[in-house]
Amino acid sequence: MVSGGGGAEGVSELQARDAIRRGDHIAIDSAGSLLNLAAVKFEHPPQVPDTSFRTLMAYRQAGLFVTFLHDTDPVGFARMMNAILDSRPLAEAVTAGYETDLHALWLRFVQAKQN
Repeated sequence: MVSGGGGAEGVSELQARDAIRRGDHIAIDSAGSLLNLAAVKFEHPPQVPDTSFRTLMAYRQAGLFVTFLHDTDPVGFARMMNAILDSRPLAEAVTAGYETDLHALWLRFVQAKQN
């Protein structure tokens, strides 16, 4: 979101939304590190893997999700970011910001993308 799509060149928002609708999306995991972006995983393995395209798709989908979190609840987003900056684990930061877990937020995002 901060980069304005940087790192996701070559994959449009429409392509990312269509992939999410098909169930071809990043795996949401509340554990792990935000520092290992090269290890982004998808929920299901692709039929025809294309590493560079898959990486771009992952960045685009992650950016759309973060934008959704920000735009749907800016106050919750600020609380989550403050918790992250205070070195709290991602799962704990999400709960502090949104009073729910990461998977519930992802489901809301996917439902919003269905429309």
